[in-house]
Amino acid sequence: MHQPYRGVELTDKGRRLAVQVVRRHRLSECLLANILRIGWGKVHELAYKLEHGLRRYAISYFLMLYWQRVTEEAKIFKLK
Repeated sequence: MHQPYRGVELTDKGRRLAVQVVRRHRLSECLLANILRIGWGKVHELAYKLEHGLRRYAISYFLMLYWQRVTEEAKIFKLK
């Protein structure tokens, strides 16, 4: 709900969707930078484009690759 000059408050559904978007974006960034070795200067823009095209099976596959590479950090990408 929007309140002028007080920011925005997300509903529970909105919060869940926002978390999914952030996870996809961060996973995309990590894959591009850590697996494909693309420089961080280009990663954000490419991740933005990639996150919108990723399907659940692709995310699961990329997550397995990333999990093998950086096990501890990969825990934040837990899919539900």
